[in-house]
Amino acid sequence: MTAAILLLVLGLGLIVAEIFFPSLGVLAVLATAAIVGAIAMAFQESSAAGVNFLIATAVLVPAVTSVSPP
Repeated sequence: MTAAILLLVLGLGLIVAEIFFPSLGVLAVLATAAIVGAIAMAFQESSAAGVNFLIATAVLVPAVTSVSPP
């Protein structure tokens, strides 16, 4: 479960990095892979954990993308 949380945090961090440092989508692809991996690992743990990660992702990704560069 710890690895899934770390992957989710990594994915969210990569989204913020993509906003501030345009990389032609490379960071966005890596962020997507990290978040999908986190959700998959959570579902391997249990269905409840997977659903919780889906809900957390649905809430956190729009919140993170609302960050705008200065």
